[in-house]
Amino acid sequence: MQTWLSIIKRVLMMPSHKSITVPINDATDPEKEGAVKTIGEIGVHEADYEFTLEDGGRVHIKKYKNYYEVHWDKVSPLINAIEHPRQDAPHWWILLCAGGGAGLGALITYLISKFLGKEDDKKDISFNTLFGFGGGALLGLLTCNNE
Repeated sequence: MQTWLSIIKRVLMMPSHKSITVPINDATDPEKEGAVKTIGEIGVHEADYEFTLEDGGRVHIKKYKNYYEVHWDKVSPLINAIEHPRQDAPHWWILLCAGGGAGLGALITYLISKFLGKEDDKKDISFNTLFGFGGGALLGLLTCNNE
């Protein structure tokens, strides 16, 4: 039976986001050794846990039916929920930036039309929402960690 300390030492010697697989019957329950149960991406795994590291990173554990998948992230979402997707989940970072850009594009169009006393122009709002989405996605792509 492996301890989580030995698993963590092995994972931290690898590059970030590089996963190892640990059979479920070869490790103790991570919560019993101090891991915190967290919310992860929706998927086929049963649970997410993390050991938060002193430098603000984390060891992320995904529990599946017969095994754990373990890797380390540069930033724990419990420490910095904005920086985590930028550094460790760029696909979510780009999507967040695109959504923010779309919302901003629609809001600016709405405010300008109200300020100028124009009727809501659905074409302008749609165009600027799409333009904002693209601009936000580009911003997300340029600012994410692309290792």
